[in-house]
Amino acid sequence: MYKRQLQLLNEETIALIVDRRKREEFRNFGKLFELSDNLICITDRNGVFKKINPAFEKILGWDAKSLEDISFFDLIDPQDLEYTREELKLPNLNQNAISFTHHFRNSENEFRMVQWSAAIEQGTGYFYAIGRDITEEAEQKEQLVVNEQKLKVFFENSQGLMCTHDLNGHFLSVNDAGADILEYSKEEILKLGLFDIVPSSDHPALEYYLKKIKQKLAVKGEMRTITKTGGSRIWLFNNILEKDADGNKYVIGNAVDITEKHYLEKDLKQTKEMLERTNRVARVGGWEYNLLTQKVTWSEITKEIHGVPKDYEPDIHSGTGFYKEGASKDKITSAINEAVEQGKPWDMELQIVNVQGAELWVRAIGTPEMLDHKCVRLYGTLQDISRRKSAEAELNKSRKLLDDILTSASEVSIIATDSSGLINVFNKGAENLSLIHI
Repeated sequence: MYKRQLQLLNEETIALIVDRRKREEFRNFGKLFELSDNLICITDRNGVFKKINPAFEKILGWDAKSLEDISFFDLIDPQDLEYTREELKLPNLNQNAISFTHHFRNSENEFRMVQWSAAIEQGTGYFYAIGRDITEEAEQKEQLVVNEQKLKVFFENSQGLMCTHDLNGHFLSVNDAGADILEYSKEEILKLGLFDIVPSSDHPALEYYLKKIKQKLAVKGEMRTITKTGGSRIWLFNNILEKDADGNKYVIGNAVDITEKHYLEKDLKQTKEMLERTNRVARVGGWEYNLLTQKVTWSEITKEIHGVPKDYEPDIHSGTGFYKEGASKDKITSAINEAVEQGKPWDMELQIVNVQGAELWVRAIGTPEMLDHKCVRLYGTLQDISRRKSAEAELNKSRKLLDDILTSASEVSIIATDSSGLINVFNKGAENLSLIHI
């Protein structure tokens, strides 16, 4: 008897403990129901809402009263309705909880993307569902897909070299245009790396580049490569370091083929240097006067002719101020005025006085640039012709001396011939001699 009473008491104690646990679990579920940021709802077999949590109002704007006698299916985007009904058929629910995603209407008649997990209670037939608003997440994924597609189009259609490579220089991807310029197929070049297409003499610079991009995260500069057939290409690149979804670092490379431009600039530089050497020998300098900005520019030779330092900044007034007072200054002033007002060029031999006070003869050439019948720029050359003018003066002096000698020696016959024996100089005495013989 006593033993039986003890057994009953033990059973009652256990029942109380189990009941208490159930009530505790129920209270915990109630807290979760109230505090959850996810949508939680209970509906009958027809989808009519029986209970919703506060997240419905917070996320969708629906309170319990506004959803009275409203079906879960009434809030689904008509385009997703058939799909949702198929997912919620009993055979599916009888197996396990199922997940589905559709567009769900909020109180402002806008559709949000909601991802649900749902199950059915066998005894009552009630649906239990938990939903998560993934609208922003879905939009971000969609935008990511769009961006990736745009990037792919840009990558593949770029006319330069677009590639990705790892931190050892091995290619991960290369666009068609880049592979074509290097004369490889995409399959061939993806088996190679930068060290395979960069000449060995440039490998130290390549190793420095790989080291630098790890530190600086972005590097730009020039790179020389060798094509499959041994040709040389020169690239202007701008590369950045990135990470993939797994955190692995890689480099995005963007390079423009500047081979023709490089050699053209090299030829132009050589031509310019040759022209500068020629001009230095011929003492020819250039100048320009921009009437719009009032800026005067002199070349290095022009500054040398005027005897001014390399950092000298001329202006139109100081420029004409070097011309010798009198005819030279009057002529250049008049020529500039006619060029500006009438578009008339000039080519004159004038005298200037340089900073050191030396008088020099120069050949001044100027050309106006007209825009809508208005002069906007004057430009030209200035050549030091002092040696030529000095030689001309000496020649004229010698000729005058010879003429004086020939004239004063009229009683004496003077005859000179060239190397072929033809007479090219004779005086009055020679003429008289020839008349006597005749």
